[in-house]
Amino acid sequence: ALIHKANVQLGEWVLIHPGSGGVGGAAVQLAKLLGGKVIATAGNEAKVRRLIELGAEYGIDYSSQDIVAEAGRITNNSGVQVALDGAGKVTFAHCLEAIATNGRIVSYGTTTGMDASLPLVKLLGRNATIYGIALWYNSDYQASLETLRDLVIPAVVEGKIQSIIDDVVDLERLSEALIRMENRDLMGKIIVVP
Repeated sequence: ALIHKANVQLGEWVLIHPGSGGVGGAAVQLAKLLGGKVIATAGNEAKVRRLIELGAEYGIDYSSQDIVAEAGRITNNSGVQVALDGAGKVTFAHCLEAIATNGRIVSYGTTTGMDASLPLVKLLGRNATIYGIALWYNSDYQASLETLRDLVIPAVVEGKIQSIIDDVVDLERLSEALIRMENRDLMGKIIVVP
């Protein structure tokens, strides 16, 4: 999404929305590795602090802050060049509002709904490009595997990208873990060990 679709360039503003899940946290680190300046969102201050620890220049608490206004303030009202939309209906609208002229949005998730509104005046007025991406029919699949081999895995080995594991649970704590996931009371992933 960040490399083969958005083509993140050195110095570009990248909005990761939301950033506190496993994919979002990895995207924050990858965008930094690519030279982007990252603004990441999360649902509380503790998660925002963690995103900044992972490399985001700015964090926005979407439970108490206006994402579009904050992104505008941070970018001196120029907008972000890249927005990574990980949740769909609600987050896509924010990404479209926060995007700069000639910006790129890559949408990969639908946890807030699949029926996002696309006001053409915003799309056309900003000359924006929108990509949807899914691993199961991604035309860049082979190139993505090469990126994984040549960039991501070496960065993990060198400690430049770290896995975000919130908890490791056994089967007896699985129901507790599922409740935490439903309540979004975690940062990153939960590992289940039978």
